[in-house]
Amino acid sequence: MQHLFLATCNRSGMRLANWGAVDITLEVMAIQLRPLTEEQFLETFSSPMRDVTSSAEEVVDIWEYVEAVLAEDFQGRDTREWNAAYVYSDGANAWQHVLIGTDVPDAFIVVVVEMATNSILGHHFLNLRQKYGLTQ
Repeated sequence: MQHLFLATCNRSGMRLANWGAVDITLEVMAIQLRPLTEEQFLETFSSPMRDVTSSAEEVVDIWEYVEAVLAEDFQGRDTREWNAAYVYSDGANAWQHVLIGTDVPDAFIVVVVEMATNSILGHHFLNLRQKYGLTQ
């Protein structure tokens, strides 16, 4: 049996395939999740933080990482509609924060991208209502 390792994954899922005499098994390579503490997350901020949602370009494919976070931290929840809601860049253009909307109002999974290396630093769960004492 041959094994095909997927480098990327999309939100629609994967299918196993059998092509004639060759059996193909799809496996997702293990993703190293890196949850960021509040302190680590705040270290990626520098003024002014800018909303670049409308102009941001994808510098790294975050979706395989996001899928791994969802599978680990949100088991049993319907996450199919959770997509990128906002993208912010710090003042030094060193970090990009990609906010993934959740089913909790004003709560996001924030994937932090290091712009110099085009790599994912980690993720942080940001609940704005909880953090700032908002009621609505």
